[in-house]
Amino acid sequence: MYVVEFTADAQDDVRVLRRNSPHLLKKLAKLLAELREHPRTGTGQVEQLKHFQT
Repeated sequence: MYVVEFTADAQDDVRVLRRNSPHLLKKLAKLLAELREHPRTGTGQVEQLKHFQT
């Protein structure tokens, strides 16, 4: 399992989602869970993460 790290700006964006769009927060949580398991494949238009080290 991989770890997804958030920048301070990303954490602020998640707080805003939590307040203003809880339905989008659920969608984000689902996508992040999928990303932790399979970072190279998944839902949507998948592209390699920047600074990804194998």
